[in-house]
Order: sequence, then structure tokens, then C-alpha cells
Amino acid sequence: MIMDNNFEQLIISTGKMLTYDNGYYSFELENDEILDFEEVNPSILELYNLKSGDYSNRKFYIEYLEIVLSEEANDVVFRINKLKLM
Repeated sequence: MIMDNNFEQLIISTGKMLTYDNGYYSFELENDEILDFEEVNPSILELYNLKSGDYSNRKFYIEYLEIVLSEEANDVVFRINKLKLM
């Protein structure tokens, strides 16, 4: 039997888009923390071509999930659920 032990936390912040590189979308959040998001809601990518570089240094309202896959391995995924240009 496989058990799902993932833990998800919704976090709301503002942040500045830095880069898209090798599958990761990097943002500098309002607390100066830099996060690399590996998952983005597909509807966001329809609104904003984040891979193009056109949104570098632009400020966004961000709602994202911190998904802990394994506490032992410190395996965490960050997923952007909502993104709005400010």
C-alpha cells in the first residue's frame, strides 16, 4: 500500500521575476528570498510568456504552494498557482 505523505502550504507574497533557466522560474520575493519554481499553473503561462525574458525585473502578486515530498530527503517543490502583474 502506498501512502501519500505530502504536505502542502499555500503562501501569498509579492516578488520580482528574475529569470527562466533550465525549467526553473526564479523570483525574488518581498523578503529578499530567491525561490526557483519548477511548476507553474498552465493558465499562467497562457497569460505571461515567462520564458521570454520580457517579464524580468517586473513585480508580481504571487500565490504558490510549498509541497514537501519527503522530510527525510528535504525534498520540496514550489508551484505557482496564481500570478498577477502589479
